[in-house]
Amino acid sequence: MNSDRPGAVFSGSGVTGNVTDGFVFDPSQASLGSVIITCSVTTAGGCVGSSTRQVSVRFAPALNFTVSTSCIPVEGGNVAFSNLTGGKLLVETWSWNFDDINSGENNFSILVEPVHFYQQPGARSINLTATTFDGCLASLDLDTVFGGQPVSDFTWTSECVTTGSEIAFVSKSVSGLAQIDTLVYTFRTGAGAVLGEMGSSSLADTVRFPFGSEGSYLVELYTENEGGCYDTVTKQVFLRPTIHLDETGYTEGFDQSQGKWTIESEDGLESWVWDVPDFNGFNPVTGDNAWYTDLPEGTPGYLERSWVQSPCFDFTDMDHPLIRMDL
Repeated sequence: MNSDRPGAVFSGSGVTGNVTDGFVFDPSQASLGSVIITCSVTTAGGCVGSSTRQVSVRFAPALNFTVSTSCIPVEGGNVAFSNLTGGKLLVETWSWNFDDINSGENNFSILVEPVHFYQQPGARSINLTATTFDGCLASLDLDTVFGGQPVSDFTWTSECVTTGSEIAFVSKSVSGLAQIDTLVYTFRTGAGAVLGEMGSSSLADTVRFPFGSEGSYLVELYTENEGGCYDTVTKQVFLRPTIHLDETGYTEGFDQSQGKWTIESEDGLESWVWDVPDFNGFNPVTGDNAWYTDLPEGTPGYLERSWVQSPCFDFTDMDHPLIRMDL
């Protein structure tokens, strides 16, 4: 604020400063509506003169927004924008620039809270501009970096469990733009109770866990890379008992039990039954149980990908193993 009179003093709502450093009028610190600013000058003889000017202060929004994530997959992903600006009802138009020129016309939006698909991670300078019904304009630039999200994955080297044995787990995770430096395996029962956790800082590490008995378990792998991005995957692990064989051999007729054999399926369809077969052309004998398929009737072209899975067998103490099956 300036005056052609030396030593002028300005006052009013939103006015700050002094004669030495100068005076400034900040509309954001003033009351909305008509504001009177007064300029006063005192002469060497002590006479005081003043003049006033009326200024109309209108609402200008203080823009604020956040992003839903700072990590997106290497192949791209959606980012949602939460508009936290106060006084939205006084804003007539919104204008977003996502700093993603390769997305063409999708690089812009006039929605209050848009969602944008970024084709790849990287640094972005995102702009939001708002114009009020009174014609006031506000603009905000947010500089951010979208890191590459890792992909958690793992496999295990065996489904066979013996007393005192451990099952080895190998990570197949993909780091993304930044190297994975944190891996945490969580081992749970089939019902979800935690059995233990094991961590690692290298993708090359093999983790071994002693489950103790056969059955169904849930194994979760959490990975996080140096950029702070993370991913989680959970897989069901079904461990089978191991039958140690020697020269006396192994025989299973399935008459007394299922013999620790289990039904497996790739597509969720399972028609296998352990019972006395009763299909046409077969003479059932009480107690003569077997595994057989009880296919649904009246379903032309029915197809299922299922089988009966045996337990594990340890042949190390057999010199000349021979397998015979009665089908």
